[in-house]
Amino acid sequence: MAKNRGDMWARMQTFASTARSLAPKCTNEEQTKVSLINPYLEILGYDVRDPDICRFEFTADIGKSGEKVDYAIMRDGKPAIFIEAKAATRQFSNHDPVPGQLQRYFISEEAEFAVLTNGIVWNWYMSYSGPKLEETPFKTHDVRHPELTDMDWLWSVSGYVSDSQRAIKQAEAERMRSAFQEWIREVRHSPSDGFIRFLLNDLKKDGLNFGLVTKARVEESKEHFRNTFENYIDGETNRVLDAAREQIDEEDKPNTAGEWQESSTVTQEDRPTPNKPDGPAWRIRGGDWRVEKNGRVLLLAVARWLASVDRRGVDGFYRSIVSYWGDRFFIEAVPEGKEGVYREVEPGRGYWAFVNLQNSNKLLRLKRWCDQTQKQDGGTVLWGEDIEVWLPERGKN
Repeated sequence: MAKNRGDMWARMQTFASTARSLAPKCTNEEQTKVSLINPYLEILGYDVRDPDICRFEFTADIGKSGEKVDYAIMRDGKPAIFIEAKAATRQFSNHDPVPGQLQRYFISEEAEFAVLTNGIVWNWYMSYSGPKLEETPFKTHDVRHPELTDMDWLWSVSGYVSDSQRAIKQAEAERMRSAFQEWIREVRHSPSDGFIRFLLNDLKKDGLNFGLVTKARVEESKEHFRNTFENYIDGETNRVLDAAREQIDEEDKPNTAGEWQESSTVTQEDRPTPNKPDGPAWRIRGGDWRVEKNGRVLLLAVARWLASVDRRGVDGFYRSIVSYWGDRFFIEAVPEGKEGVYREVEPGRGYWAFVNLQNSNKLLRLKRWCDQTQKQDGGTVLWGEDIEVWLPERGKN
């Protein structure tokens, strides 16, 4: 069992690599439970061997003979969380409908939360304004890629926290954040005329007058808004993740002295290695450091190497790697006016990458690419193990 939140985070990171290797082998529900779901519940502080904490194949008198739910996490003798399990090879998204038995059990037993999981993706559901579960999850996370921004929720619902109201309040906050994210994603890609008009008129309060808000002005402003949003997100994503990591370190201070823990947050304190180069450099497992001219060249060099090891082929790699928002990192045509901040990854192949980034954001981008690279064995490229990267702490070199 974890000693504190920081310890739980460290265990999640260790489990992530295990989950990546085991998931393709969990081709049925029972194997998924044993290899993925049970160990993860233990990390969350639930002893699956104690029937007072975890009940398997839970049955309730809900008028449908023989129907069971895979797990019931108990609190004070009553089910608090129902979990429906699927095989790890079963694909689903946060748009899948809530299984009927989860709805019926949730209503019958007045539980707090419900989960649909294939051991990899966990969809969390709750009731907000009535007895029924909402059709879409308020929280979705992937155990193969633990994120520090998920820790507030996971800690609040863990077996280490006995205050159920804390979890409910945190769930409501997560629900609101999820709704905001969907709205931001939509506005970022396709801002409406009404939104742009509101923005231009609102800026007048700060003394910024862009003239008559004509249709042509609105269309022009949409492109400026999208470009500004793109640059802003690149910087803010890294800042938020770093802040979350610092909060965990400060509150819990887990004892990891002398050990390097893989993290989804990329900082300059990467895996300690002797004889680290003075400038931008990278190396693959067992190899020597490859020193590059600057960070932009390094970014492109690593992209080419990742493409060369991806089982989908070079073109498949460049077409498949996407950001949090679903945007492609490698594009076939440079946006007009952006020629100075894009570089062709492999001359003649026709894929371009945005390179005008702070070094901390270059590292974050490289980590995302590694997470999505598909090796021949089905796993991903492990940051700090399969590949190590070193960049100076500051600058857009």
